[in-house]
Amino acid sequence: MFSKGFLEEQREKAVADEADDFYDLTTWSLPLAMNVEAYATSQPITVQVQPWSVPARPAFRAAQYGYLVDGNDSGLYRFAGSLLAAGVNFSVSDSEVSANERTFARGTLVILNGNNQQDLGATLERAARESGAAIVSLDSGWSGGTAFGSEKIHYVKAPQIGLVGGSGTGATSYGMLWHTLDVDTPIPHATLSLDSLRNLNFDHYRVLIFPDGEGYADRLGKRGLEKLQAWIRGGGTLVAIKGANAFLRDKDVDISKVKPWEPPKKSGDDAKPQEERYNEYRVPGSAFRTAINGRSYLTFGVPRPPAVLIEGTAAYLPVAHKIDNVVTIVKDNPLVSGVAWPESLDRLKGAAYLISEPYGKGTVITFADEPHYRLFWRGTLPLFLNAVLYRLMRLETALIRRGVDFPLGGSRLVVARKRTAG
Repeated sequence: MFSKGFLEEQREKAVADEADDFYDLTTWSLPLAMNVEAYATSQPITVQVQPWSVPARPAFRAAQYGYLVDGNDSGLYRFAGSLLAAGVNFSVSDSEVSANERTFARGTLVILNGNNQQDLGATLERAARESGAAIVSLDSGWSGGTAFGSEKIHYVKAPQIGLVGGSGTGATSYGMLWHTLDVDTPIPHATLSLDSLRNLNFDHYRVLIFPDGEGYADRLGKRGLEKLQAWIRGGGTLVAIKGANAFLRDKDVDISKVKPWEPPKKSGDDAKPQEERYNEYRVPGSAFRTAINGRSYLTFGVPRPPAVLIEGTAAYLPVAHKIDNVVTIVKDNPLVSGVAWPESLDRLKGAAYLISEPYGKGTVITFADEPHYRLFWRGTLPLFLNAVLYRLMRLETALIRRGVDFPLGGSRLVVARKRTAG
């Protein structure tokens, strides 16, 4: 709770172009942070209740055909990290999967015996024990729905991730991302210095993660920028957090089309000079309602539109192609918790939070704010992990439609297309 008169005093300071006294957050809500349904009541609860306990995990059973891990399983990403570290071949489904008389969510992992070594069972049992993920055994390839060899099942190639840090990047932003990949999941990755990128062999990586920061253009230099452009154009995925997108839209770089919000221009007698300010109207860590593209691979493991945490003054306009605006802040009643001045709400209504832009054969994925803020805002964490794990899905889908081969585990998945006259 704020002390009496505090908000009124901060409003006066904001209007007067003075720095406010907020620290960082004005919303502290676990249901919003975890993206879980919650209910409030003003009446006493009279039903019988008991403390929640972790349900017992089903005993691992070796399967004749393969295994599934539900796309909404809370241990899925840690489990996937273990699979990558152990060299296990697996795939992910971009639609619901029916098997064993139940339905599995989008983003479900598929691990087939035929694509892996004979010791697969022991590896999966260990990974499940360490991650807490629940494995479902399959004794047949017949599911009654999506076939496990269909175009909706995508092989997950090792992402070969490079997390960039050092001078020119934000230490806090880098720390949150590093902890996510190194401790929370952990997903195999390399840490790179921003100063080393101009001499880096980009071919060693499929995904690069740029934390929030302002030193990218200067430290990359012309040579580094040209290498970065060529790498993305050739199929690389760049994940830019918050301010890391700024240099990508520079005229000489032109990798991203994301634009920051600007006040609408007035004409005629209503036109007034734009107010110049030293301190923009800041959002002190508040939660906002969103709408999502529920068919994008980036929203695997996100069963409902998450509340996103926004801190600062930046807001981004949606890009031209609607499909590229994966998560946007709703226009009507966007503020769900915390403090935001009317001037801030004007910027954020309909603003883009997560944007995925094609660039040549590659992809640029931009987050308007930290997707795993302070390591507790976990409702948006799957968005980030999908971005780094499933980086080939946009390219793979496009190429499969053209009849190009793609690997499925240790074999090859060949999709044939009929030739038509003309």
